[in-house]
Order: sequence, then structure tokens, then C-alpha cells
Amino acid sequence: MPHRVSNPRLQAMVIMTALAFSGCGSSASRPPDAAGRQVFERGIEQGGSRDRVRLLDFRKVNGVPGVESGVSFYKMEYEVDVEFLDNCKWMLISPDNSSGRWVLESRPTPPAGRMDLYYAFYGGAPGQKGQRAKLTGWILFQKTEKGWRGPDEQLY
Repeated sequence: MPHRVSNPRLQAMVIMTALAFSGCGSSASRPPDAAGRQVFERGIEQGGSRDRVRLLDFRKVNGVPGVESGVSFYKMEYEVDVEFLDNCKWMLISPDNSSGRWVLESRPTPPAGRMDLYYAFYGGAPGQKGQRAKLTGWILFQKTEKGWRGPDEQLY
């Protein structure tokens, strides 16, 4: 006859321990949400933009797994809150649009209500010193034998 655990607290601890050791509930099928924040922060640091923008919050808003040519990937869609520490703008620098960097703003301020022309002509997302903004984007991770590789070449 199997042994029954009558204490609910002990029963919960036993279940959590079993899940931890069995691998159930792990995020091996996708990169951890924290990996997205780390990739974004590393992009700010490596792009030399630490003195231009500060990451206030990072939120994963969606994820899309997929396979192409036998390679598993995960597209993590995110939303970030940033604060501009200088007049600058976000410029995409990767061919797959998955990363970017903050560059000093050298373009004239657009006329009121004409941001569409500004983006079409200059590209990027402008920001003024002290301004806070909500930005969206995505990060592509590739599945490897040792974990998920981000665009920063780190394993997560």
C-alpha cells in the first residue's frame, strides 16, 4: 500500500521537489524570459550607448517557436520602457532587425505632427534627454545542444 502524505504543506513540497528533479516545468522548450532582458542590456552596453539610454523595464509580450532548415528558433517579442539620457535615436544595425543601438541624434527636430516624414527620411526612433518611451521589438534565439543562443552569441 502506498504511503499517503496527510500534511498539505509537506505534500506541496514533495510535488515541487519531484517537478524540479524531473525537469517538468523547466523552460528548455524556450529561452528564459530573463535572457531577453540580458540581450537587450548587453546591446546597450556593447553598442556604447550606456550614457545615452537607461532600461527601466523589460517585458516579454509574446513568443513564437519555429523550425527552419532543421534549426529550431524562438522569436521573443518584447516591450521595454527606456529613459533617454541624451538626445539620441534607436537605429537598427542588424540585417534581421533583431538588434539595434542608440546613436547620437544629429538630425533636425521634426516639425510637429510630421513624425511619419521623419521616420521615412531618417529612420530610427528619436528621443529627447529626460524623455521616457515605450518601445517594442523582437529577439531571435537559436536552439543548440547546450541551450538557446542569443544574437549576442551567449548561451541561455
